[in-house]
Amino acid sequence: MAEIGDIHAKLAALKVHATTPNGLARITVNASGMVTEITIADDAFQRCTPKQLTAELNTTIRGGVEAAAQARAQVMQPVQAIVDGMADLSDIIPGAPNLKELREQFAPSTLPPVADESAGKADR
Repeated sequence: MAEIGDIHAKLAALKVHATTPNGLARITVNASGMVTEITIADDAFQRCTPKQLTAELNTTIRGGVEAAAQARAQVMQPVQAIVDGMADLSDIIPGAPNLKELREQFAPSTLPPVADESAGKADR
C-alpha cells in the first residue's frame, strides 16, 4: 500500500512543460491533462500575429496534454499491471459487460480526432 501513496505523490507533483516552436509561449500541464499555466513571451506580438500565436499555442497545448498522458501512464504502470492481470467482470458474472473491451473502446487513442477549425484556413 505504500506504493499507492508514492504513486499519488508522483501524480500530484507531475508537471509537463512545452514550448511553442518559435519560443513564443510556454505551457505547463498537470497529471490530469489540464493546462495550469501559459506564459507568453514579452515580444510575442511583435514576432507574430495573434492568429499565428493561437495556432502555435493550440498545437503546443495538444502536445503537452499528450506528453502528460504518457507521463501519467508511466507513473501508473505498476497499478495498471495489477489491474490488467485481474479477471474481468464478464469472467465473474455471466452476461456482464466486458469492462476491458469498453475501456479500450473509449481510450483516447481510439476516439476520432477533434476537428481543427483552423486547419486549411490561410492567414490573412
